Amino acid sequence: MVKILNQTVKWLAAAEFWLGGTLLVLMICINFAEIVSRKLFNYSLFWVQDATLLFACWVVFLGAAYLFHHKEMIRIDYAVNKLPKAAKTMVAYVADILVVFFLIYVIRYGIKLQALQSMSKSYALHVPTNWFSLPFLICAAAIIVSIARDIAVRLSGGDEERAA
Repeated sequence: MVKILNQTVKWLAAAEFWLGGTLLVLMICINFAEIVSRKLFNYSLFWVQDATLLFACWVVFLGAAYLFHHKEMIRIDYAVNKLPKAAKTMVAYVADILVVFFLIYVIRYGIKLQALQSMSKSYALHVPTNWFSLPFLICAAAIIVSIARDIAVRLSGGDEERAA
């Protein structure tokens, strides 16, 4: 089970890295094109703001999931580090369970939001507005998979830091 979860997390992290990176480069390029178009041709590309916002949503949430998989998120664990190993493990389980419950809540209501937003389109790109919030749901689901991997590693007695 741990091996499957590890492979899944590695695949998710790679997909998040490449898709997020590609969208970031694309976002930079279209903004550069907008600047050149405005300054040289006195013409504005009206769709750039919508595209930049859409790509930024995807880059931020794909990046957050990627950082979570690799244990690079900022966390304050000064007090936890002072605890004995058994207490640290218990705190980790409790924290993981609380985060999973929160993410399930986010996914549950995020799906309802997706249905509502799918009825309208963005002004310039004419894409469904739910595309702007979809990365949040994907991020939440990816983080749940990562937490499941961490719990499985902890239960099997493995090293969580090496699994990342």
